Amino acid sequence: MRTCILIISLFCAHIVQAQDNNLQIDLDNANYFSLRDDLAKREASLDAATRLYYTAFVNNAFNRNDLAIARADSFMKIKNGSWSEHQVTLLEQMLMDSYVKTYRYSEAASVSNSLLGKIHGEGRPALLNARNIWGSLNDVPPQTVSYTESFTLPFKRNQVNLWEIPVLNLRRLNTSIEVIGGQGQKIRSGLAIADTLQIGSAVIQNVVFIVMPDDKLYFSQIDFTIKGIIGFPVISALKEIRISKKGTITVSQTPDNTRVQNLALNQLTPLVQTKTEKNEVLILKFDTGAAQTDLYSNYFKKHEEHITTHGRSDRRKLVSAGGGRHIPVFVLDRFRLYVGDDVANLKDIAVYTFPSDVSRSGAVYGNMGQDVISQFSEMAINFEHMYLDFK
Repeated sequence: MRTCILIISLFCAHIVQAQDNNLQIDLDNANYFSLRDDLAKREASLDAATRLYYTAFVNNAFNRNDLAIARADSFMKIKNGSWSEHQVTLLEQMLMDSYVKTYRYSEAASVSNSLLGKIHGEGRPALLNARNIWGSLNDVPPQTVSYTESFTLPFKRNQVNLWEIPVLNLRRLNTSIEVIGGQGQKIRSGLAIADTLQIGSAVIQNVVFIVMPDDKLYFSQIDFTIKGIIGFPVISALKEIRISKKGTITVSQTPDNTRVQNLALNQLTPLVQTKTEKNEVLILKFDTGAAQTDLYSNYFKKHEEHITTHGRSDRRKLVSAGGGRHIPVFVLDRFRLYVGDDVANLKDIAVYTFPSDVSRSGAVYGNMGQDVISQFSEMAINFEHMYLDFK
């Protein structure tokens, strides 16, 4: 009997370890939806440190940053020597991201200093740049937003089909940073603060902007320069925005909390959980600046036989701030994509055939562009309850 109990105990321990490895695989691949679901199923069976560690990342990914910070702090107090330096470093990088998203710039700078003692080689220049950014914002108060009622305001599309709204005056900071463009090019840039930014009836204070050289935001093919981009810190602060084909943006004081949580964040990159017509779960980067939906080389590798049989060989140009380049692709004539209960029928979808700077994304299989958005009369982005919804 004792022998049987020992064998069973060892077998169970082996299964638990394998399951924990699966949690780490999900984390390393930015598969936060799977990580969230696995944790919910197994939460009662996990030890406290394991539960705190992975729950911190899930809270960060689903924009619950105060909880992410609390979980990370609790983990650091009780962790033992079984946790690798790599795992602890990942947690500190996540913690820096949550500090930034809660506008606690001095804490973010402090964590970046700690990480500089651990990270060498390829990741070090980016970390030095991060420390420079957050250190430059030490004296900037946290961003705040206030509005007492829901509001709707008109917008217009510019010549590259992006939405434009009027804004603001900026106060430049005496600092220099590097920004990595869409094609991996380093762009020397600056920082500026909008002390007050008004969008409709919402008043947003202490908004941080990156200031890039005009020529890096110029698209020579169409003789157009992007003047400015309102990014995650402002949109997230508004909790939910609804964008209508009629040319309006609506911000609700009481965001809807009834939709499926299909939106996550990998640092500042929105990820949306979708499905194909064969019921395959597909995580895509949500990119409103992209004209078309593309699929990455990991999708090509997974479905190579079908794609090479039914697709056609071509080359596509990737264009973004900082430049552009041509890459080989296969083009699928038709592709059906489900977002919640809504379906988009897409044409001429490019599938990358090898990894590029934008496609080294683990469990992320592509980016969702305006060809999906344009098929619906309204789009809702909710950063409080974390969902993307179409009507």
